[in-house]
Amino acid sequence: MSRSGTVIGVLIGDGAPMLEIAVAPRVFGVAGFEVRTAGERPGPLTTTAGIAITAPHPSTRSTRPAS
Repeated sequence: MSRSGTVIGVLIGDGAPMLEIAVAPRVFGVAGFEVRTAGERPGPLTTTAGIAITAPHPSTRSTRPAS
């Protein structure tokens, strides 16, 4: 069960450092939030270490205007 139903989205893209990809899911996951990692585009993304990773969730754009 997630903390108060809150979902934290982590968006990753090409050139992201491995440490930055790992920190947010770890910190928020331990705190009890549901964390979903999404890629800026479908398919493998390459980190600064040259490692190819594929995010488990697709990135979606909100059709609701920002307030």
